[in-house]
Amino acid sequence: MHLRNTFETTRRYTRSVRAWISARTEKDVHVVLFILFFAVLLRIPFINYPERTVFDEMIYVNSTIYMIESKTVFEIHPPLARLLFTKAASIVPFHATILPLPLKANASFGDFPYIAVRLFVAFFGVLLPLLLYATGRLSGYMPRIA
Repeated sequence: MHLRNTFETTRRYTRSVRAWISARTEKDVHVVLFILFFAVLLRIPFINYPERTVFDEMIYVNSTIYMIESKTVFEIHPPLARLLFTKAASIVPFHATILPLPLKANASFGDFPYIAVRLFVAFFGVLLPLLLYATGRLSGYMPRIA
């Protein structure tokens, strides 16, 4: 008998939580779709341009290739982003070519799958505005301000 009461209480609580969530997010669907559309529109077109390294991509390319080849890499930053880049690059087969030192911007990628790594970064770039919006909404701001 006690188990049945617990089950009913849990069911009522779950329904009330669902109702609360749907009431709070009813206005947000259009805003989230708007943010998602523009985040994708700003990040995905021309993802393969330029076909040369830009800014610090040459550092990421070399460290990714070193990690794929299981060579020692000294890095002062936390390794999570580098490990994720390595996983994204290892999915696409390519011939590893270390970019020559000293590292220079505007160097050719060779056959490194830079588009896969750029898409990986763009994916998280698309999610970031949604995360900030969700944080604003959960803080109590109106959809327009969040």
